[in-house]
Order: sequence, then C-alpha cells, then structure tokens
Amino acid sequence: MQWFFPSSLSRSPAREYSLADSVTYKAYQTFATSQTGNTVSLAVAALGSSSKSPLLPGVSLAGFVVSGLIFGQLGGYFGHHRRGWLLLSFTFQLVILAAASLIVAKSNQSHSSQKTTGWVHMLLLAVQGGPQVTMATNAGCREIPTAMMTTPYAAFISDPTIFQSGQGIDVRARNRRALYIAVFWAGALVGAAISSLCWMSIIVGGCKVVAMGLVVLAKGEVGDQIGADGGVKDGGEEDEVYSGFQHIVRDERNVAM
Repeated sequence: MQWFFPSSLSRSPAREYSLADSVTYKAYQTFATSQTGNTVSLAVAALGSSSKSPLLPGVSLAGFVVSGLIFGQLGGYFGHHRRGWLLLSFTFQLVILAAASLIVAKSNQSHSSQKTTGWVHMLLLAVQGGPQVTMATNAGCREIPTAMMTTPYAAFISDPTIFQSGQGIDVRARNRRALYIAVFWAGALVGAAISSLCWMSIIVGGCKVVAMGLVVLAKGEVGDQIGADGGVKDGGEEDEVYSGFQHIVRDERNVAM
C-alpha cells in the first residue's frame, strides 16, 4: 500500500488542471496550466498568423513559470516530500484560488468585461498552477506526468502488461497510467460542463483540500534516505510523505549489485 500516496497526490492535480483548463479555455480560449497550448498560441501570434491577442497566453505562461520556479527551487531546498512544505504549498494555492474567485465575483456584480479582469484572473490561476504542477512533478511516481496527455497515451498503449490480468505479474504501473487517463478525462468533462468560473474555483479548491487531507494522513517515512551523493544511507524517521523515487533508486542499486 506504500505506493498509493505518490500516485494519489498526482491524480488530484490531474483532476484540478484538466478541470481548470476546460473552464478557462471556454471563458478565455487560454489554458491555466497546460502551457503547451499557450506556447503554441504565443508562437502563432508572434508570426502574425492569428488574430487572437497574445496577452492572456503570455500572462498565463509568465505567471506559471515564475511561481513554478520559486516553489520548485524552494521545494528542492526544503524537501519536496516534507509534510510541512506540501501543506504550505497547498495553502498558498488555496489563497490564490480564493483571490481569483473574489475577482470573478466582483466583476460579475459590477458587470465588468472580461477584457478588464480576465488577465488578472488568468494570472492568478496560472500562479496557483505553477506550484501545483511542480509539486506533482516531484511526487515520485514515474508513470504519472503533470500536464501532457500524449505521454500517458503512448506509455499505456505500449505497456507490455496492457492485456495482462495481473496474476503473477506486476501491473501497478499500467493501472496508474490507466487511472490517470480516466481521471484526466473526468476532470476535463466536468470542467466542460461548468459554465461558472466561481464553481470551477470551488471544485478545484475542494480537490486541493482532499489532497491536503492525504498529506496529513500519510505516514512519515522510516528508514533509508538519499544522500547528497545520490547514495542510500540509513536514517531515522522523517516527517515526509512516502517518496517512490527513493525506492526506485534502491531497486536499481539492488539490480546493479
């Protein structure tokens, strides 16, 4: 059951960014976290091949990169799997999400146009998405990416265990990929059905609260730790959410021996 926590922490962001991207694409034709689409939009706009303004994709990409850079580097310093760091990151995301919801609510009350408040709302959603995706990237589950769907599709259909029943063979990697794809589709469909940006924020916030609960309930790891030189050394109990990467390194060392 130890492998459950990294995959569960990654599946929650999968629901969040697929749902958020569906809603923001409907409202602004821009993605909050899928920066592949925003990068393509900016490239097309830069060559004058599109009549669409590059403002929103540019704001989204800039906010995502800056916040992701800050939290990605700080996470590496404090420990990506430290319980306190994960809770702090989730709290920051919830605060930014709440601010985005307030802006949407006030703009609806004052009948402000999306041109006036849209870029601020998109910036805030991208700022909360940066830490979210960098956290998922470092969750320690190799089978689950963070934003692209091409890799999960390719990995799943080329998995040698795709047609296996699971008896006498380890199919956990296949199951994680399949569940990731299903959860991503579920989030995208829910987002496409939501017409309110406020409701999107509430649902995404709820997913973050659930993820925070998983972090709180996760048992701290006891035993080996990764040293500064990449080697495995003995250690005491750490207040960390289980890191699948540590056990991957251990397995590779055992095979090499």
